[in-house]
Amino acid sequence: MRGRIYYALKDIKKNILSIIIFMGQLVIFTFFLLIVINELFNVYSYGKNMEKLYDYNLVYFNTYYHPLGTKVTEKVDTTLKEVLDDKKRAYSIIENFPVQDIQNIKTVVALGNFQEIYDINLEKDDFDNQSKIPALLGRNVKNVKVGDEFSLNLLDKKVVIVGELPKNSSYFKRQMEESLNNSILILSSYEGLGLLRYHNVEQIITNITFVDPDIKEINDFINNMEESNLSFTPNYFNDTVSKLYRQNKTNILFFFTFFLFTFAFSILGILSNLITLVDKNLQEFAVHLLYGGTLADLYWRTYIYVASMIFLPLLASLYLLEQTGLKFFSNLTMLIWGGILIGLISLYPLWKLKNKDLVFYLRRDY
Repeated sequence: MRGRIYYALKDIKKNILSIIIFMGQLVIFTFFLLIVINELFNVYSYGKNMEKLYDYNLVYFNTYYHPLGTKVTEKVDTTLKEVLDDKKRAYSIIENFPVQDIQNIKTVVALGNFQEIYDINLEKDDFDNQSKIPALLGRNVKNVKVGDEFSLNLLDKKVVIVGELPKNSSYFKRQMEESLNNSILILSSYEGLGLLRYHNVEQIITNITFVDPDIKEINDFINNMEESNLSFTPNYFNDTVSKLYRQNKTNILFFFTFFLFTFAFSILGILSNLITLVDKNLQEFAVHLLYGGTLADLYWRTYIYVASMIFLPLLASLYLLEQTGLKFFSNLTMLIWGGILIGLISLYPLWKLKNKDLVFYLRRDY
C-alpha cells in the first residue's frame, strides 16, 4: 500500500498546477450543482404538498398596514375567536413565538383547524388539558426531548413536548411552504393564548387562511376586521400556488440542466487529465506488470490520484452547503457516491492496459 501511495503522490507532484486549478473549478461547479439539486427536491416537495391541499379550496389575504398600526378592538377579537375557535373556519400561525428557555430554535404556534388540515395526530387528552399546551418536535431539533416542559410569559400554562412530527413536515404560510424539521410546533386555540394573543395579533391576522369559504364569508370577515386598521385582498390558494409552482419548476430545470452539463464537462476534464497521465506512464506501467506487479496496484494508484482531484472539492462543497443551511443528503452518502464515481473513472488505465500489447510499450522508440 505504501508503494501505491508513493507513486500516486509522484503523479500528483508532476501535475500539481493543473490539479489545483481543476480543483478550484470543481468546487464551484459542485457547490452550485448541489444547491440546484436541493432546490429541485424543494420544488418537487412543494408540488406534492400543495396538491394535498387543493380540495380545501384555501383562501388567504394580502394585508396592507395602516401608519397608526394594528388595533385590537372587541369586535376584532370576537371575530378571530369565532373563525379560529368556535366555527374553526380557518387556521393561522405565529412564528418565533417567545417561550422561556428555548433559544435558537424556531417556535411555531398553530391555531384554528391547522391540526386537521395538516393531519397532525395528537391525543385528545393532550389538547384538552387546561394547564398545558401541547407541542411537537421537528425531526432535526436537538437538545429538546419528549416530556420537556417550558414556561410562557404572561400565561399560567406550560408548553409540554408530547411527541415528534413526521420527517419533512411543513405548512403553507400564504403561498410559501415552510419546513418544520428544525422547529417546535405548538398547538393551541386562539383564546387559550390568553393575553399573548394580543401581543401577536398582527401575525395571527396576516397569516389567517380560510377553508373553502364563500364570497359572503370572505366579505363578512373583511368588514368585521375594519377596526384593525388593516386592509385585505383575498387570494385563492390553488391559483397562486399553481402559478408559482410552474414558474419555479421551469427556472430550476433550466439551472439544473446548465449545471449538469457543466459538471459533465468537469468529469471530461478529469478523464482527459487521466488519459494524459496514463499515456505518459504506460511504459512504466508495463514494466511494473512484467516484474510481477498487479493490476490492483495500478488501480489503487490511479484511484488515489483521481481522489485527490475529487474528494477535496467535494468536502469543500459540503462544508459550504452546511454553512448556508442547505443539506438534503448526509455527508456519508455524498462521500460514498463520490467514491463510486472515482472508482469508475479509475478503471480506465486497466481497460487500456488490458487491450494493449505490453511488449509494444517496452520498445525503445515508444
